[in-house]
Amino acid sequence: MANSIVSTPYHYFGAFNKGRPVFNADIYVGEPDLDPEDISSNQKQVTLRQEDGTEVEVGQPLNTGSGGYITYNNSVATALVDGAYSIIVFDSQGNQIYYSSNVTDGVPITVESLATQNFIVYNYDTLNDAVISTTLVDGQALNIKERTTGNGGGAMWDVVLSSTVTEDTYSIVQATGVATLSLVLRLDGIANPKMFGATGDGSTDDSLPCQAALDSDVDEVDFTGGSFLITLQGVIERPSSFNINYGLQLTDSKKIIGSGSIVTASSTICALLCNGADDISIEGITIDGQYEFPTNGQGVIFVNCKNTSLTGCLIKNIYAPWKYEENEAGEICDTGIVSNNRFVNIGQSGTKPGGVNNIVVSDNVYRDIFQTAISIEAENSTATGTSGATVTGNILSGFDGTNTTDNLDGRIQGIVVSENFNKAVVSNNVLTGDLDGTHTGISSGILISSSPAQDDTPVTEVIVTGNVIADWDYDIYVVTDNVTLSHLMIEGNTIVSPKSFGIIIARLDSGSTGSIENISVLGNYGDLDASTGTPTGISADTATTILQKATISGNTMNGFDVGYNIGGLSNIALVNNVATDCTSSFDVDSVAVVQGNSSVNSTNAAFTIRNTENVVGNVVDVAGASAMTIFAGSGAKIHSNVISGVTGAGITVNTATNAVVTNNSISNTSGSTIRIEASSTGCTVANNVLDGAVSSGAVLVVPVADTSGNLVY
Repeated sequence: MANSIVSTPYHYFGAFNKGRPVFNADIYVGEPDLDPEDISSNQKQVTLRQEDGTEVEVGQPLNTGSGGYITYNNSVATALVDGAYSIIVFDSQGNQIYYSSNVTDGVPITVESLATQNFIVYNYDTLNDAVISTTLVDGQALNIKERTTGNGGGAMWDVVLSSTVTEDTYSIVQATGVATLSLVLRLDGIANPKMFGATGDGSTDDSLPCQAALDSDVDEVDFTGGSFLITLQGVIERPSSFNINYGLQLTDSKKIIGSGSIVTASSTICALLCNGADDISIEGITIDGQYEFPTNGQGVIFVNCKNTSLTGCLIKNIYAPWKYEENEAGEICDTGIVSNNRFVNIGQSGTKPGGVNNIVVSDNVYRDIFQTAISIEAENSTATGTSGATVTGNILSGFDGTNTTDNLDGRIQGIVVSENFNKAVVSNNVLTGDLDGTHTGISSGILISSSPAQDDTPVTEVIVTGNVIADWDYDIYVVTDNVTLSHLMIEGNTIVSPKSFGIIIARLDSGSTGSIENISVLGNYGDLDASTGTPTGISADTATTILQKATISGNTMNGFDVGYNIGGLSNIALVNNVATDCTSSFDVDSVAVVQGNSSVNSTNAAFTIRNTENVVGNVVDVAGASAMTIFAGSGAKIHSNVISGVTGAGITVNTATNAVVTNNSISNTSGSTIRIEASSTGCTVANNVLDGAVSSGAVLVVPVADTSGNLVY
């Protein structure tokens, strides 16, 4: 068999910057790292091999002819030295062209000697061409243009003895042309599934070659260049009914990238299960469940993983685009990032069932959701104390209740924090809700709730701030069943056109026993724009008296049927709020203090207040009925309020005892300025400033003896 490469043995010296030979050059060859030009003792003995094969030792410098080759006696020659050397080359003008201080030994040029050298690469069009080749030699490096014709997957492969490897058909393939040899896929940090035999045509089952790529010893798997169809490959049994049917599984650290897509062949499988794997990054890929109304299936599930990220991806037509879950031992995930993705035509995503500590869900776009966009909870989890969620900068729109299959009887939620989860921040999201009203259950933009099934697992330390929430039944819904929700802050949100409530705080039903404590509702703005029905701006469940230790302050509600409907057990402050253009501005029961609030242009009563001790410094500017009616309770202090432009009485006290009405300023009422009904006893009316210009009724109607100090004019 021929074993020599056809080549000339003569070395050409070319000018690197002029595209021509270095002609009439002087060449000096010396000891390594020594100057061979000026000091003759540094020079090495050079032997010239002539065309006829004879060799002759010559002095220096060596010379090139007009063609750039070393010549001797007008013939081309090959220069030889013993071992490593230094070399310097000057052109015909004496300019230095090349210098190398240490050139190492050469090797004989034969097929056998070059087969194991990386700088000799043998090219094949397809892997099969290499497999059937009869000229393979152990140690060869092969450049495979395509894994199969037309499918890409080109890569470097190495030829090895079959006795040293185990064939797997994906990255180690048995040669047939030389039966003692195998081909091994060369992996260098990054791999594409097509290198392992995936077609990427969207119709051929690529599960196994894709799995081989994920199992390979690379840092990154690149899904660029195809649509990879995935089928059911395994099931993870769970202690609950939430078994995981998966197509691909990742069990070690890996980065997954690429502009290609993973598509699932069944609506019941998870495309990619990350199981007990830490340091996972999934970036830029598309996952497509291929179902118009998905009721099952998942994009990516993280089970007991740490330090994970899902960024820049498109996941669509699948029930759950992403989930974080615990494993069968109750071990949960820790530190996850879901950011800058697009999720389209989905059911829900989040941490249900199971849980995760320290998750950030940010700057994602959700569109066409028929159940819940983002769910931060630990339903049915055996873990306790899951905490640390930040949900920020997401845009949610296109919620649709028409697909009611398996979507909680038509209930739709934007963002949920619930069930055994603590320390969450929901901020600066935009949530546009169900616009057509076809759903059968309650839709809520942001839901903070306890679980009917887990009454011992409260939700605490939740901040909801800076969100824009529009067109839901309940824009913000805080609800408990039989546990205490505590330390909640709802601040600086914009509420637009809710169908029933802007912000509602309530028990789940009349049989619930839980309470909501230490809640602040601060600086929110609500605007009813072209809504139907009779919605309330901010409501606390007065019928079940659940609200304790609450501050409702600095909010503005515009255009609602009722601006504020607030009640509870104790320690509730309703302070410095504004209601404009509402039918009724404030309807309050069992509140510690109502202070500094303003009602502007209410259609009916401005303030209806029950069982409240302090009504101080409030302002009523135009009301279509009584400005302020005080019902029931004992010892109420109604003072320093300013009322004007009222159709009806200024202040009415009804069925109350020992009420004190002092230092109020009331003007331009069409009814009585202050009216103490006969059902009230022991009341004091003193030091008020009353405008007597009324169109009907008396300026002051008081069935009490103490009316001293009032200024009536």
